[in-house]
Amino acid sequence: MQYSIHFCSQPIGETDDSGTNYFKEYQQGENIVHWDIIDSPVAEAFVYSTQLILNNTEHSPESPRNFIDWNRYGKHVDWNTWIIDADNLNRELDYCKSNNFIEFDDSYSIDIDLPVSERFDRLNRIHFAFEQALEDRQVQNTATPEFLASLERLNKLVHSLEKSPDSDFGESFYVIRHTSDHVRHQYPQLTSEMYQCFTNNTLCGDLFSDFFTVGKDLGHAFVTNDVELVKNREVKQQSVVSGAVAFALDQNNFGTAWDRKDPAEEQYYRWCIANSVRQYGYEYTDPKYNLGRAPVGKLTAHTFDSLKAVLSETPYVTKVELNV
Repeated sequence: MQYSIHFCSQPIGETDDSGTNYFKEYQQGENIVHWDIIDSPVAEAFVYSTQLILNNTEHSPESPRNFIDWNRYGKHVDWNTWIIDADNLNRELDYCKSNNFIEFDDSYSIDIDLPVSERFDRLNRIHFAFEQALEDRQVQNTATPEFLASLERLNKLVHSLEKSPDSDFGESFYVIRHTSDHVRHQYPQLTSEMYQCFTNNTLCGDLFSDFFTVGKDLGHAFVTNDVELVKNREVKQQSVVSGAVAFALDQNNFGTAWDRKDPAEEQYYRWCIANSVRQYGYEYTDPKYNLGRAPVGKLTAHTFDSLKAVLSETPYVTKVELNV
């Protein structure tokens, strides 16, 4: 069984102000990349969810039968583009404040001269603020499209600024959220056996089950040193296996084995101990808190250079398929 993603040289559907691409009508790709589905409980659950999405026939004026929204991320190639995004973020903070969306003040502003620790602290605080807004029942019921679009822009800009030129982030990171509002309540819950499948080696070109949750997991809190998130008991672990997937292209990690020893794990445990995460209810050695994501597919028929060429020539996702 294979999972395939279609890519085109031109986008389809809509691209919102945050840079998220959305479409509900699919298009055959100029290039197609295939992954062989592996034998694992997470992959089995992923196939189940994907088939639910593809086979669904329900639809409504508010929600189509199924749809895809996706993003392509990558670290900044130089500080000039990072500074542009920092300026965009600061303007977005001002926009939120002036429209009474979220009361951001100057203590949230980002610039290149900030110490790295202070920069991440501010990005973490911004992330927490819009996450709280997204989860607020009143906001969900009354938020204008302009408010929600602003929150999406904040989300994308925060994650973009985390990936500075001196970071370890890869060259391309695709997140593809294939879903249907009509079946999402049927997505399988993750079990301890499934959490055991998680690996932090996610930049190797293979396909991984991605988050279907608003917020950061404990691993993301560790990477961004978001201690306040832990203290506020706002960590959100991946809880279901949906149709969402991610894959990354990074030359240093391409093709490496999933089960290699990850040096970040020891650092992660030291960070958890130093910040007393157990005190806040996070048993960090439990499988639920394993770093990374669970693999669901093995990349076929591509080298780093050939896949990089495909994504350079045809960077836009236009369709996904499950081939039995």
